[in-house]
Amino acid sequence: MRMITRAFFRTIVSLGFIVEIFADIIDSLKKTIFPSDLLNYISSHPTGYKISPLALFVIAAGCIILNITIFVGLLMFWRPARMLTLISCLLDVVLASFINPTIEPGAVIGFDYLSMLITGMIIGLVYFSPVKGFFEKTGQNQPVQ
Repeated sequence: MRMITRAFFRTIVSLGFIVEIFADIIDSLKKTIFPSDLLNYISSHPTGYKISPLALFVIAAGCIILNITIFVGLLMFWRPARMLTLISCLLDVVLASFINPTIEPGAVIGFDYLSMLITGMIIGLVYFSPVKGFFEKTGQNQPVQ
């Protein structure tokens, strides 16, 4: 049986973070990817949600802080990072049900699916594999087999 090392787990966590950053970068390039007719159509049809720029900024800043906290916490084997990862994943699912239909580049959708797959792997590892021992106070120095 192969051992799951701390370095291997940190590689998976880092890969998930990098994939999500790629999705965000590609998403920010919509204006250069989509044809101008499609961009005009999108801008002429408002989403229907009225949210102030300040509220949007607060929500976005909170999400960024939460994700950075989770990333660093998982890398440092901070015990609350396990629960925060699960909560963040569930919030993504709940909030996604309230989003109006959107138009996204295919690469963004692919990277988002890959990110959720990696997040699922991380949740599985931290709750149902020997990696969970890294997050426990008494098992931090014990090797995982």
